Amino acid sequence: MHIVPSTPGRRSRQTRTGVATLLVSREGSRAIERNVGLDGSKWIIGRGPAADIRLDDDTVSREHVELTREAGAFWVHDLGSTNGTYVNGLLVRRRAVIAGDAITVGHHTLRLAQPSTRISTLPRWDVSERATVRCHNRVAASVERELELARQIQHRLVPDSARFPQLEVAVGFEPCSWVGGDYADTLPLADGRVLIAVADVCGKGLQAALVASSLHTLVHASADRAEGLCETATRMNRYLMRFLPPHSFVTLGAMIIDPASGMFEHLNAGHLPALMLSASGGAAPLAAGRNVPLGVIESSFEIQRGLLALGDAILLYTDGISESDDMSHGRLARLAAGVMTSHRGGSATDLREALARALAPCRGAEVDDRTFLVAKRSASLPEPAAIGDASERHVA
Repeated sequence: MHIVPSTPGRRSRQTRTGVATLLVSREGSRAIERNVGLDGSKWIIGRGPAADIRLDDDTVSREHVELTREAGAFWVHDLGSTNGTYVNGLLVRRRAVIAGDAITVGHHTLRLAQPSTRISTLPRWDVSERATVRCHNRVAASVERELELARQIQHRLVPDSARFPQLEVAVGFEPCSWVGGDYADTLPLADGRVLIAVADVCGKGLQAALVASSLHTLVHASADRAEGLCETATRMNRYLMRFLPPHSFVTLGAMIIDPASGMFEHLNAGHLPALMLSASGGAAPLAAGRNVPLGVIESSFEIQRGLLALGDAILLYTDGISESDDMSHGRLARLAAGVMTSHRGGSATDLREALARALAPCRGAEVDDRTFLVAKRSASLPEPAAIGDASERHVA
């Protein structure tokens, strides 16, 4: 990251060609505080030491907003900041920005300048420029409405929680953008067993979300046909081989559990190892690496069988959890085991909420979808309820 500070008492007269720049100024001032060359594709803006563009301002969160360049366009994505991110005075979560847009972060204003723009002070817009910005705002607002609808649809496809006789399932689901490429699901089968699944589509954003929604359809169609895990994985693999873009793939962790006996079948297709959490506080990974990810090559699939004892739980998760800041697989196992010990008599929902709290400080600079699923077997549960309404969703 190349930062060019302005000389105190003088106006910055930098001329940059070939590289977009970000002009940073303090609230109420038109003088440029500094000029940041945007040579890469992603920048974290905040006051923390890990930020690529640091703003020394108590009104700015440690990791406040992410600026990305995608297919030649720039986007801002608020990272759950305390005071929010504004573009041209409008509070946004994610928004495309163009040259001249005012991005307000705390007491700072940031403006994008395209290559070959001569910089002196912040420009005063003429009437035509203001009209262009108003038009841009209307288009951006329309895009945000469409993205919000897409977000709502995806959240409805992912259950918040579900209860079955002797088994409860709870899901933590948090896309890194409006929509994401993680998929999690649970559904009852005709023979009384329960299917749980977590998948991770290579990539982020709309493309990955479209693939994730197709996984939902494939899994439910296979369940309706009473197919086993191997048949389901084979069907999904063949479908994805036909329709995935080049160099893309999907990893899958899925289980079919008999709540009455605790017997389960487990299939891992290139996914992270599931964790078996014992009531006594132990955490053991299940086998992984036997099967290739989906959508890569024609393949047969193997399953693993085991027993989920009363009081024990299963944790399925995506790499947005395991690859968070300083989060190794071993540390995740210890953290999950500690949650099981401190919530020994708790429900799957209790475990999910405790895990979410424990994982919250472990976010890294690399922003990714974060999804996990907890399934806990208990001696008795209230009468089975319908799968939880996504409007009451708990995020990871």
